[in-house]
Amino acid sequence: MSRRPKTWVAVTAAVAVVTAAVVFLSLHTLAQADSWSSIGGFLTALVTVAVSGVAWARRSRSEAAAGPRRARGGWRVFNIGNGVVFTGDNARNRVTVEQRERTDPD
Repeated sequence: MSRRPKTWVAVTAAVAVVTAAVVFLSLHTLAQADSWSSIGGFLTALVTVAVSGVAWARRSRSEAAAGPRRARGGWRVFNIGNGVVFTGDNARNRVTVEQRERTDPD
């Protein structure tokens, strides 16, 4: 199953839950709705913590199985018209700045 249908299923489920909660809370008095909203907020926080923990564990496991990651990026050279040249390696955050003489072709 591709990622796009999973996303649409999740968005549809979230919209359905929010709509159901609004309808449910609108049918109660303000005091009852406040109580139910507090319970709903607490349950939402618990679900958020659980999902974050599962995502973290799965990511850690997959990164450990994949071994060390290869650094992204490579040497980049930026030449500015006044003779200043910036070179850098994005993988190690190393940047060199040089002042070069201008060599204009005659």
